[in-house]
Amino acid sequence: MDNNLDISKILLEINNSIASNIFNDVENHYVELKDLSTGDKWKSFNESVCAFLNTNGGFIICGIREVQEKGATKKNYVVSGFDKNNEAKLVELAKNTFKDDSDNFIKDISEYIHLEYHKMFEKDIAVIKLFPLRKDIKYIKYNNAYWERQLTSDVKITDHKLKEQKEYKNDYLYHAKELRLIDRCSVNELDVNKVNDYIYRLRNAGSSETIKKDIQESINFLERKNCLQSANQISTLGLLLFGTNPFDKLEYRTEIDCYYKPNTNIGEDKKYFQNDLIKNIEDAFVFVWNHIKVGRTQLNGGQSLPEFSEKLIREVINNAVAHRDYTINKPITIIISPNNNISISNPGNFKQKMLVQNSRTPLKIRRIKAGIVETQNPKLANILKLYDKIESLGIGISTLVSECLENNIDVPYYNLSIEEQINLVIPSGKLIDLEIEFWLNSFNGFITDKLNGNFTFEHKAVLAYFFKSQKLNAERKYTILLSQNNNHFAVLNELISCGLLVELIYVSTESTPIYVLSSIISKTTFFETINTFVNETKTEFSNFELDILNIIYRNNYFNKKWLKPSNITPEIYYLENGKYIDPKKYESLGRKVRAVCTHLFESDILIKNKSGALAIKTLDLK
Repeated sequence: MDNNLDISKILLEINNSIASNIFNDVENHYVELKDLSTGDKWKSFNESVCAFLNTNGGFIICGIREVQEKGATKKNYVVSGFDKNNEAKLVELAKNTFKDDSDNFIKDISEYIHLEYHKMFEKDIAVIKLFPLRKDIKYIKYNNAYWERQLTSDVKITDHKLKEQKEYKNDYLYHAKELRLIDRCSVNELDVNKVNDYIYRLRNAGSSETIKKDIQESINFLERKNCLQSANQISTLGLLLFGTNPFDKLEYRTEIDCYYKPNTNIGEDKKYFQNDLIKNIEDAFVFVWNHIKVGRTQLNGGQSLPEFSEKLIREVINNAVAHRDYTINKPITIIISPNNNISISNPGNFKQKMLVQNSRTPLKIRRIKAGIVETQNPKLANILKLYDKIESLGIGISTLVSECLENNIDVPYYNLSIEEQINLVIPSGKLIDLEIEFWLNSFNGFITDKLNGNFTFEHKAVLAYFFKSQKLNAERKYTILLSQNNNHFAVLNELISCGLLVELIYVSTESTPIYVLSSIISKTTFFETINTFVNETKTEFSNFELDILNIIYRNNYFNKKWLKPSNITPEIYYLENGKYIDPKKYESLGRKVRAVCTHLFESDILIKNKSGALAIKTLDLK
């Protein structure tokens, strides 16, 4: 709407036209006169309301009409007045009168429709002031038709224009959610000091932008930066960055909730940060950094090492803020579980093209593609780069993969089971942990032969990543897809060429090949195979005996290696008790393993060599 329009001046022009008998036409792109004396007139009135809302807003004046007497050469105005008994019809305009492009009635658009009364010749004149709908709401329809204002007429919007707007809206809704305008919010709710801090950073980057003396002087600059459309139309982006008290208008969209939850209630802590976006990021980082476990290492004189790296913590917080969905009124939530994981829950969804999923076959695949450079908030992401809060789009996913394959964290995964929420879990510990050591050691000879004797740490890390990813995928958790985009294509090629990784044809595409572990090394239990080797004894084994035989079989068959009971005990203990060792439990379990091995040897199922190491009798280890 033209902000210079003054309804009082328009009414004065009409009054002067009547008094002077000189017709001055006031109807234009922004002004319409309506006589609401019949039902058909109300239908036309609703069409005009729809048209103004879909275009640039304007005024509809009710109770004045243009007339041209028969035989007369000119028009004039007649003031018939507005019947206030029809006021309810005007109020109802804002609710369940118009439909959206999904054919649903719009529940409430009262902020775009304002009613006021004026007096002219002792009669009531109703003026409906209409504001243009936000871009993400347009277009609406009345009586199954979309209307827009063209000059002084209301015309139906063309199919081509409707299609263009729908495509634009879909793109806007997904890629520019931070540009949504905040209702009933003025430029006075922005802090000029925060604006100037941003300008300082721009100037340091080479901009010639001048410092602003007050917020009014900042309006043009803020419009150029998509922070507002006018002094009274502030975007989410503007409030996020420069709001004095952004939580008052944005609520949970500008909140980060941080929790520290140890295994006991002792030491629990929580903070709710509700400031501007930059301060929220810093406060959240300080909370997490102060609460993550610090271990000790003997390197460099016993220096302190955090459970997670500073770079990783900063990037996951920055990316949560940069890529969350700002149309969802929920906070970002960070939960620290010491010695276990960090969980970051983010309002929003992944775009479907980022997901690789197949759950209809026994081998479940649930992966997130890395390297797709997209964000729901592109303007915000660009500004955050200036604050060194985000280096480039998608770098958070790449950092997660790198930290994992460098053995600094365990395999990160996403839980997408809650609607409109992305939950990233980063486990502490190592990718190559005891479970992986036991698994790789039992296949060591087989894998080394496949790789012609060159079994490196990089090979182990990638195999471990696939092993754990497949387990997590089976638990309905999404892991990050390893591909050429995250710099492991050389290792992948070597593992593919020797058959340790195989392509899953029914899930792969030309641009996104999907690989899994070969069926041989993906197995961890060989109970059926073991039974075929010892079936002549007609023996039923206990689960404990089967676990021992399984470990012996893998090492016998794939490594050509005999095992002593002392070599078997660590893996059995891990299976039963996890990685934390209780010396008394360990010693007791060791005695039990030795006793079972002796029993299996005496039952003619196992054989011993001179050193006391064991093998399954029917296997040929020569």
